[in-house]
Amino acid sequence: MSMTELGGAFDIHGGGVDLVFPHHENEIAQAQAAGKPFATHWIHNGLLTVNGEKMSKSLGNFITIDQALKDCGQSNAADILKIFFLSAHYRSPINYIKASVTAAKQRYDAYRNLMDLADNLIV
Repeated sequence: MSMTELGGAFDIHGGGVDLVFPHHENEIAQAQAAGKPFATHWIHNGLLTVNGEKMSKSLGNFITIDQALKDCGQSNAADILKIFFLSAHYRSPINYIKASVTAAKQRYDAYRNLMDLADNLIV
């Protein structure tokens, strides 16, 4: 499916650590059977937890993208979420709680203020 939608081989293919086996091995096998390489580099992120529990549809504790964007509450919500996700080591779990989103907002504001200050200093 990904090759149909996005073309041939990928430079970087990502996914959660829960997809390493057997999901990604199946993707590699299918691509190789089609005579094409699949990905040059593989990056596996840690799981997203919600209030300290594994995020799961069956537990009913999942967060949708729309909800996460609303939790940020600003027009720059996508940038705030990027900062939130980049705040953890890429293979470590990241815990989605309101306090973490608030901290990401504060870091975003600090970065934005720094950039505005730098823009004003440039003549």
